[in-house]
Amino acid sequence: MKAAQAPNEAPNEVGHLLFLGRSCEEIILAPRKIESYSDFIRAIRKIRAATGTIAEEDDNQLVHAVCYLLAWIVGDASKHLGSRRWLTMNLVLHLTRKHPENLLLGEYVMDCLRMLGVPCMRGQDGEPTRKVPNGFYSWHSRFSPIVGWLFTACLGLGWDEKTTKHPVKMEWLLGAPQDPRVWFLRGLADSDGDVHFQQRWVDIATSPNTNFIQRLYESLGLHARVRVHRGYGYVSISANDAAKLQIFNPNLLTYRRATLEKLVAARVFHNRWPDWLEAKVQFLIREGLSERRICELVLEEDTVYVRMRSIKAKRKKIVAQNSVGEMQLHS
Repeated sequence: MKAAQAPNEAPNEVGHLLFLGRSCEEIILAPRKIESYSDFIRAIRKIRAATGTIAEEDDNQLVHAVCYLLAWIVGDASKHLGSRRWLTMNLVLHLTRKHPENLLLGEYVMDCLRMLGVPCMRGQDGEPTRKVPNGFYSWHSRFSPIVGWLFTACLGLGWDEKTTKHPVKMEWLLGAPQDPRVWFLRGLADSDGDVHFQQRWVDIATSPNTNFIQRLYESLGLHARVRVHRGYGYVSISANDAAKLQIFNPNLLTYRRATLEKLVAARVFHNRWPDWLEAKVQFLIREGLSERRICELVLEEDTVYVRMRSIKAKRKKIVAQNSVGEMQLHS
């Protein structure tokens, strides 16, 4: 595989001294702010070389992994500040145990950080509570200036800024080749994405970066919808576009990826439903299942797509019929 190429641009030499170890060889100068894709490639190559990490992957894999990791830093990964002077920070990742494949997903995310020489460990899993009924898998990294540099230089955020409140400054990514842009979007989708049954699209919760994420999609030639729900921004693309892009990590069969692939391949009955489907949905409604859960079950078990609003209408009809029956019984 051809190695990722850094364009011949003058490097951004005004930077941070990153103390990665005790020897002089483990002190490197990295840009204070990534201004271009070539800055980014040069810096992560230099970091990996300085940490002595054995390169089991080629340059392309390293670039893709770090772009994927950056999206998780924007998304679900928690950031804990260490020393401002030494730029140390660590990452903590919690993923629900409701989906067992999240164990592999979490390992994949932390492996991306390990590629840069940052030690990462499994933590103690969280037990179910009222707020977190399924418990969670847990990971954390060591405090490292590499994590602090990814946060400040690559995301363009200030030391005291929060990813939930302050938009990233990553114009350099828009100038990157297609694959790094796609891998960043995959990280966001795996972290903050969802498959939307009603409209057959894939949502990513994007606040406060909604405009930037829309531009990333459009840079790939995709039509992206923006919507605001309860004050939060979301950017959506159609399920078909999401499947073609492989918006969820193609190296792992996560529950979101499995749901998307079934949704795209599902049969759709536009007019009258077959009797078996009508009977099944009515049975599930009477069992008290939610519209979304009924959609999921029919998709999982029968590879059939039904709209949530269709189920909602059938639920209202059943409730009305039951009310009429009770009235007749009492009269």
